[in-house]
Amino acid sequence: MIKKRKPLSVTGAVSIPIIFTEKAMEEKTMMYELPQDLKKYTRNFILKKLLVLAALLAVFGTILFFLGGRIFNFDNSGLKILCYIVTLLIPFRISGVPAKLIDSTWSGKITDINVKMTTDSDSPSKPTRETLYTKRTVYLTVVTPEGRTVRSKVYSGPDDVSGDWHVGDTVFHLYGTDRVVVLPDGKSDTVTCPVCGRSEHVHAEHCTGCGHTLIKGTDRFAT
Repeated sequence: MIKKRKPLSVTGAVSIPIIFTEKAMEEKTMMYELPQDLKKYTRNFILKKLLVLAALLAVFGTILFFLGGRIFNFDNSGLKILCYIVTLLIPFRISGVPAKLIDSTWSGKITDINVKMTTDSDSPSKPTRETLYTKRTVYLTVVTPEGRTVRSKVYSGPDDVSGDWHVGDTVFHLYGTDRVVVLPDGKSDTVTCPVCGRSEHVHAEHCTGCGHTLIKGTDRFAT
């Protein structure tokens, strides 16, 4: 007779069973399930990226089929094939597939904040002294409840926004977005939308800007 092993318990953490029963798995899934509207947002993000890629491949493929021989009128067949391959890679660059699809929804606590300062220019051509400015790029190091370390770039620009994040803050990132929002603690009176970045009152359930559900803590919604 095999005895059931008791869950391991860590101080301040949720008990983690070694062997999950079917009921425990259902409870875990319910506890960590994202709202349906945010699930739909992530699905639509993937679908849009794939549709854009398919459309671009169709356009570039049609151009190469009818005009490829004229555009790449080389005697060297190897060079011509290389040009075809490079041309067909352009849609991937424009659509961001697969680079923008390599993402995940995660949350965790900030363990380190790194601000890199460089000199940049607003001028697309030759920079002048008037167009030069100090560019700040903010990177967060976040440790998830599972122990995974995530390093994410959260800002790049001229403003000093390093005060928006603090070591020890619990943050949340939704797949397909470029935002890492700080989740409200007991002292916060605002909550930030993970989709559009709009600030709402902490008691609000949905964003008045985009209508999506607001994430207020990983005890209800986690990665």
